[in-house]
Amino acid sequence: MKKLLISLPNDEMEKAHRLFHVVKDARNDAVHQGAWARHMAQHMVQLFLLFEEALLLKLMKRTDLFVADVMVTSPVIAEPWQLMTHVRSAMLANSFSYLPVKVKRGVRNKWMLLSDSAVLEWIYLKGDIKDDRKDQLSMRLSAALDMGLRLEATRSIAHDRKLEDLLPKLKGHSRPVLVKKGRNLVGLVTAFDII
Repeated sequence: MKKLLISLPNDEMEKAHRLFHVVKDARNDAVHQGAWARHMAQHMVQLFLLFEEALLLKLMKRTDLFVADVMVTSPVIAEPWQLMTHVRSAMLANSFSYLPVKVKRGVRNKWMLLSDSAVLEWIYLKGDIKDDRKDQLSMRLSAALDMGLRLEATRSIAHDRKLEDLLPKLKGHSRPVLVKKGRNLVGLVTAFDII
């Protein structure tokens, strides 16, 4: 732990050390309920955020980082055969603003992004009555796309590119950058993953 935390500024290193001992001492304590448990959970979240910051500071000092080192692996995607209710549920359950979707464009498949705002427009702003919404949610994604559900273009980068090549693709964009190995999607990166 000390080797990891050494990369933090002194005040944060002291805070992490103190929180570590609070969590360690409390784990065997019999008073794990009510307000005590809530406070313990808050302390644990703070401690792990400090650990994450220490790891990131250490990681960012390296000059040999590749996109694959910081990407989210095994991204959740929306499949054309899925019902819109499942696509919507995946977005809500995971707090995703975008889901990658592979669509056929001419003779090739192309990765695009389905946004939460497009789903909102499709389900709640397009339908006039409640029955329309139920019908829209029970529709397959492919059918919804045929009927005007909007997808957005995305940027992509190869998994073996240097991290410095990724940063310009994120600048000024809230959308994720898709990480590919050949034509296969192997991950994605957002600015949130790097901050």
